[in-house]
Amino acid sequence: MLPRLRFLLGYCAFWLAFFIVARVLFLAYEHAETALLTAGTIAGTFLHGLRLDLATMTFVSAVPVLLIVVSAFVPMRPIAWLVNGYTYLALALLSLLVVGDLEIYRAWGARVDGGVLTYVRSPSQAYASSAASPLLLLAGLLFALLGVFAAVYFRTLGRKISRLPPTRPAMSVPVFICVLPLVIAARGGLQLSPLNLSSAYFSEEQFANHAAINATWNFLDSVYGNKHDRKNNYVYMPGERALEIVRELLPPLEPPRSVLRTTRPNVVLIIWEALSAKVMARTQGREGVTPMLQRYSHEGILFDQLYASGGRSDRGLVAIQSGFPAQPKTSIMRVTTKTAKLPILSRDFKAAGYSTGYFYGGELQFANMRSYVVHGGFEYVVEKQDFPRSSWNSKWGAHDEVVLDALLEGCNKAVQPFFNVTFTLSSHEPYEVPGTPAFPGDGELETFLSATNYTDRCVGNFLERAKAQPWWANTLVIIVADHGHRLPSVDPRPGHSSPLDFHIPMVWLGGALAVQDEVIHIVGSHADLPNTLLAQLGLPASEYHFGKDLLAPNVVPFAYYSFNDGLGFVTPSGIGVFDNVAKALIQQVGNF
Repeated sequence: MLPRLRFLLGYCAFWLAFFIVARVLFLAYEHAETALLTAGTIAGTFLHGLRLDLATMTFVSAVPVLLIVVSAFVPMRPIAWLVNGYTYLALALLSLLVVGDLEIYRAWGARVDGGVLTYVRSPSQAYASSAASPLLLLAGLLFALLGVFAAVYFRTLGRKISRLPPTRPAMSVPVFICVLPLVIAARGGLQLSPLNLSSAYFSEEQFANHAAINATWNFLDSVYGNKHDRKNNYVYMPGERALEIVRELLPPLEPPRSVLRTTRPNVVLIIWEALSAKVMARTQGREGVTPMLQRYSHEGILFDQLYASGGRSDRGLVAIQSGFPAQPKTSIMRVTTKTAKLPILSRDFKAAGYSTGYFYGGELQFANMRSYVVHGGFEYVVEKQDFPRSSWNSKWGAHDEVVLDALLEGCNKAVQPFFNVTFTLSSHEPYEVPGTPAFPGDGELETFLSATNYTDRCVGNFLERAKAQPWWANTLVIIVADHGHRLPSVDPRPGHSSPLDFHIPMVWLGGALAVQDEVIHIVGSHADLPNTLLAQLGLPASEYHFGKDLLAPNVVPFAYYSFNDGLGFVTPSGIGVFDNVAKALIQQVGNF
């Protein structure tokens, strides 16, 4: 019995060491954020992350533990093969998860979770998203982590397991009893509530809390939780009180002033990938990145206090077109049975006698985008396969200039009035664009700015040519981002929940617009676009329950956005950012 118990103790210690080294690797990789922490806080990430490490150790060790118990009844050699095979496979998968988590956190500001499975189901998009990452460095870290721990396991445990002496079947009982403490470790202790993510939270520094999280535990918990947790984890007050607050924020609105020359204009909606307010000078961003957008914003209306509803495209597309706010930890676009019940602008325009078209240079099957577009009833859909391969970049699809050419052609051929939507992609990682980069350098910031500048030129070129078309005089063009971006980084606080990363511009222009060079300072979000647009056209917007008309005289200015497991709330007088894991405000400015 004792040799088996010593083996199991060593096996559990092996995996605990793996998770501790994984945290060291995470802190080293995110060295810029780690440098802002005190030595005591860094130590706290290990201390407060220990319960998650122990729980994950237990889950990973469960199969070998059971096999060792069974070894009292069967020969040791096949048990040894099974335990060793399982361990090397688990080591390979978890090493991949740990190393992938390094870049995921850098890009998304959240530890790896079940959302990564979307990319596994779409390997080409996964490759495209990772292309801007330091792949050689990550591969080196992966092989180093895997190689070192595989060698350690082989020398300390792998070659010893087959030598465990036989034991009587009756000895399986005390072995089983001795490993029962693992059950306690799995639930995080003897307390009433089982272990959850908040157990790792201990600091006012959000990055420290994130560093204390075990990436493997977070991934497994998110996958299991999304399937089995039907509880609304955002209930903080009685329902009636919540409804009272909503009614105060979204009261009945007075009719808005009209900013259009007609109630039946053509409408062109350009959804710009990752257009942050930080790259537009008129929204307190950088000079010289989007000069065409800057110029055209003077020809129409600039909404300079708009906030993206979420931080990913699948969230933004639904918020823009269906007025449905983004949700933390999940995306309604991925649930086709739910998106089918949402209102969508294309259907409203179609019912009003418009022809409708959708233009995208990428693959529509990604993140269930195709089902959402089909639900929208678009009569004319253009996607990646409709463009010649010579116009594709090596990762996502057709360059923006080619897609906007197709949009112009589609507008020229469309039966008026038309409602055409395009979604750009060139300013998505890995920022692969043709021509000479506007910002020299191959760093992430320089390539992002160059890609954004390229899309700006493409949009400007489209507008120049569109203005020469006969349909322009009766057309409203709306340019809005699908989400913001963490670059250029202007917030010294680590993390990806800052309102600055969600702040985006929206520009209305075109011959159908009756006003020029106006700035709307009302605080709003993606979800307000359908209500604001439909009101100008005299079309009903009663199905868009979560939005408001930004041009109504008595509108209540506010914006909501969500990130991984939290939300932000912006008003003219203040900002609040709430982390649902910590159950606390992590940022507060003024009185929101």
